[in-house]
Amino acid sequence: MSQHNTGNPEVQACLQQLEQVCTSVLALLQAFDKGSNSEVAQRLKGVDIAFCEIRQRTSAIDDLDNSEYDQVQQRADLERQITLKDELIGRIRNDWVSEAKKDYERTKTKYESSATARRAAGNHQEDVRNGEQHSSDSDGDDGRPIIEPQPRQ
Repeated sequence: MSQHNTGNPEVQACLQQLEQVCTSVLALLQAFDKGSNSEVAQRLKGVDIAFCEIRQRTSAIDDLDNSEYDQVQQRADLERQITLKDELIGRIRNDWVSEAKKDYERTKTKYESSATARRAAGNHQEDVRNGEQHSSDSDGDDGRPIIEPQPRQ
């Protein structure tokens, strides 16, 4: 039998039973010395009952030890599962955030290029109405070409 914590009530009950067994065995030996058969039989029955109770209590203690070990194993397994779950949630969140950033950048780029195309188309139509031509030179500020007015005919 393995060593058990003596703070456990079951262990303390077993220790008390052992004390009773020792007392019963001493009384049994005294009854043998006296030679009284009825007293010996009665003392022997008391020792047998005490041993049965000890067996029952020790099996309960072993069950408690096994149960405690199982609970420790189950807790370790649950902690491992929680760690894996947290890692998975972190990966999903990071993937989602990075994908959302990419989508935002793509949308922003499309919007900006669309707005630039609309401005260019609008400027081109206005230029055509005014009879202006675009120069290939850039003014250097915003990268848009400088518009030079053409003489009217």
